[in-house]
Amino acid sequence: MVVETLNLEAQAHRFNTCMVDIFEFSKYATIKDEATTSEIPFQWMPHNKYLIQSLLTYRYVDLLKTKQAWCSWTAALYHCWLTYRPHANVLCLSRGEKEAAVLLDKSRFINSRLPNWLQNRVGQKDGMELMTFPETGAQIMALPSTEDAGVGYTFTHATRDEVEFHKYAETNYGHIRPTIERALSALDMSTPSAAADTHFKSKFRRSLAGETRCKAIFFPYYVVPGRDADWYVKEERDYFPKWMFKRDYPRNLQDALGSIEGEGLFDAAAIDRCVQDMKEPAEVRANGVIIFRKPDPRIKYYAGGDGAEGRGGNNSVIFILGTDGFDKELVAILRSNSMTPDIFSFHAHALLQEYGRPMLVMGSDAWSQMILEALVAQRYRDRIYCSKKDKLGLIEDEANKQTRLMQFAVEVRNGLRIRDKQTINEMAGWILQSSKETGRSKYVSTMQTDDCIIAGANAVLCREVTPKSTEVPVDRYF
Repeated sequence: MVVETLNLEAQAHRFNTCMVDIFEFSKYATIKDEATTSEIPFQWMPHNKYLIQSLLTYRYVDLLKTKQAWCSWTAALYHCWLTYRPHANVLCLSRGEKEAAVLLDKSRFINSRLPNWLQNRVGQKDGMELMTFPETGAQIMALPSTEDAGVGYTFTHATRDEVEFHKYAETNYGHIRPTIERALSALDMSTPSAAADTHFKSKFRRSLAGETRCKAIFFPYYVVPGRDADWYVKEERDYFPKWMFKRDYPRNLQDALGSIEGEGLFDAAAIDRCVQDMKEPAEVRANGVIIFRKPDPRIKYYAGGDGAEGRGGNNSVIFILGTDGFDKELVAILRSNSMTPDIFSFHAHALLQEYGRPMLVMGSDAWSQMILEALVAQRYRDRIYCSKKDKLGLIEDEANKQTRLMQFAVEVRNGLRIRDKQTINEMAGWILQSSKETGRSKYVSTMQTDDCIIAGANAVLCREVTPKSTEVPVDRYF
């Protein structure tokens, strides 16, 4: 939390900045650590930051999450921030009266701890179900999920918290859906329940399949700092019953959704191994480059890439795979969602040069094409794999994409070391999804981004398509 003395002009400037930028607003927010009851400054963890970015980008979000990921505090902060908009009407639906009051109290706590110049004055007659803000005409209404909750109201935003456990979840959704269609944003979030086919799980699956306008997001247990494989083993040992631990702290969507969804692309044991092997990088550079193992002339390198414009948090990625006999590992990665193609290609070229000019497999979509064209201008044309001589890059279709993904998953299962947390995080969200229209199944991602996985799959393919005659001799590394 920022504590400083500001004159009136500075206060007005900061106030206006906070009104348009929730991340600036959060700098002045205080929350309560429920384990210790101590008051602490609000701090963004990557997954919670992504949740807010998704609400600002996609408007409608379905979030399936691990327990104790601080998502309720994040939602409460978002609710407070929305009340600075004139006549904003925020709805919070929880499973019961007690749960509704607890969620509202989080917003009340945050607002009460803001500096005076930023605090939104509350009404004098507010209670367990309502917070009003007379100066803006806004309000936050927290209701239990009864059969007629939300009927007759028009909302700016609606959050349904732990919706898996709402007795009338489907009925409520029917009541509030017309107003959600006109809302600024809407959030359904929950830890998974034991039931295999609930309203929320069904809605989440449909969002995964692209059948709704909701962005489906999954947060596994290790998105929270400090939760590694050792933590998982220790906590699971003391948990009873064990199946409930798997549900409350899912490793992947197979854990969260159950067998009805089929197997994940990446083996759960392989993900656990990657989490166990995770370590601090050898070097982190300001340009988005992360080095896990320095270049070694005895190792053969292959590179995969994926281009992205950067919207919704998507990244452009260069993934460098090192192989030494049967040992394979991610040795370096370049990841950015803010660089233009020419700037990204400049840093990509420098990294590729550093690792001995490995062959690069990258797609032929528009953004990737711009990156590849910039690499050609830097005299890297002979090291770019092309499906056709007259077209840069790999010509992609759904069939070869699925094949590449499965090949990558097999390599990970067979011991490919991944020590990058973002890549491991993406691995957890790939599941087998059946299409109701075609009856066919394919692997789809439910995570924040899938760029590291696509780039990694391309790097694995690169090893297969690189002719031995074009591998760079050892004496050209330095």
